[in-house]
Amino acid sequence: MLLSGSDYVLHVESLPRVEILGTEKQKSLELAASILNVEERASHAAVNPNKFRRDFALGKMAEFGAARYLSKHHGLPLLVPDLGIRTNEDRASIQFDVDLAYSNFNVHVKSIKRSTVCTYEESYNMQWGDPLLTEPTGKDWILLCVVDDAGRWIDVRGLVRARYVLSEGLWQQPRLAEKKSWKHFLYWENLNNSITKLS
Repeated sequence: MLLSGSDYVLHVESLPRVEILGTEKQKSLELAASILNVEERASHAAVNPNKFRRDFALGKMAEFGAARYLSKHHGLPLLVPDLGIRTNEDRASIQFDVDLAYSNFNVHVKSIKRSTVCTYEESYNMQWGDPLLTEPTGKDWILLCVVDDAGRWIDVRGLVRARYVLSEGLWQQPRLAEKKSWKHFLYWENLNNSITKLS
């Protein structure tokens, strides 16, 4: 189970790798294609639809992998990520919903592509306006993982309570000018250093 008395479970050297099943990959790709049709007028989807579809699919694959990691390593029930297709109006009201909702834990899955980690420093972003940035509950956990660009696996970096990230001031403005200013970032180096100081 998740450690009720702890604020984090980090994997620094030996990362649990979770293979993405073929059915999970297919469902993620199909959902991404359907979502793109719904959002075809949205600027971020219209400018580069292939990137939008790929990134959305990889994010959904990460949720599948995260659910199986939590089941295997923490004894939580095996959940299936949300595969619903919604209109833009529906999505506006649920855009900050939890990815994996358990009875005592809300797990928000944050993933980053392996190629991005190799090119830039490892970071996980959150859109401004997400309650996790300002008022997370005691049930809110953030699961961090690196996802293979081809959707074959995820490496789980760990879990951290959202309240810990907020209390330690770990949400930061983007360091690179080309990053979106309306997003806040959790940099792995900062998180690891913060926890190392407590050890």
